[in-house]
Order: sequence, then structure tokens, then C-alpha cells
Amino acid sequence: MREAAFVIVGIVVGLVWLAIWTCVLHFFSVTPFGQGKERRERLKRLGKLKYVLVVGVLGSGFSFALAMITIDFVSHRWAGLVSELAKFVFLAIFFGLIMGLWNWQGVRDPVPFPPDYGSRK
Repeated sequence: MREAAFVIVGIVVGLVWLAIWTCVLHFFSVTPFGQGKERRERLKRLGKLKYVLVVGVLGSGFSFALAMITIDFVSHRWAGLVSELAKFVFLAIFFGLIMGLWNWQGVRDPVPFPPDYGSRK
């Protein structure tokens, strides 16, 4: 039962970070969530690299890593500050890159199939 409480605390901390990060992005007129053509155009202007770094690494990756590190701290299973910091950086970058690249597929223009190569003259 204690382990479930640790996991719940970690999830809550991760969700709090996502809420804070979404407010910060909204303040700078970058809304990564929701629908709309205007939102999609703003995110495309941001570019793939910046999108992956801002939304993926600093958003989802940071949240996931923060949740994992919080679970370690709350359960008293941490192996030292340097070890936890290395774990945090690795998880934030790895998970953030995966989530950022995965979510970029919804932002970019879809590729038509079959491809339209234009008219032949």
C-alpha cells in the first residue's frame, strides 16, 4: 500500500509540473494542447527542433523524470544526489525526445498518398 502512495505522489508532482508548464507556454502564446488550425500553424512556425525541446523535453520529459525522482525521494530509495541528478537528466532527455518526436507527427502537414508530383507536360 505504501508503494502505491509513493507512485500517486510522483504522479501528482508530474501533473503539477505539466500544469505549471502549460501555463508558462500559454503566457508565451504557445499552446501545445488542444485543437485548431491557428494552434497548429503556430507550432509549425516554432519548428521541429524547438517543438521537441520545448514541448517534449521541458514538458513531458521533465514531468516524467520529476515523477520518477519524486518516487525515489519519497520512498527513501535514492542512491545519492549525483546519481539521482544523472537519472533525472537521462529520463528527461530520453522520454522527452520520444514524446516530442511522437507528438510532432500531429503538428506537421500530412503526406498525401499517393504523392502528388504535379502535372507532367
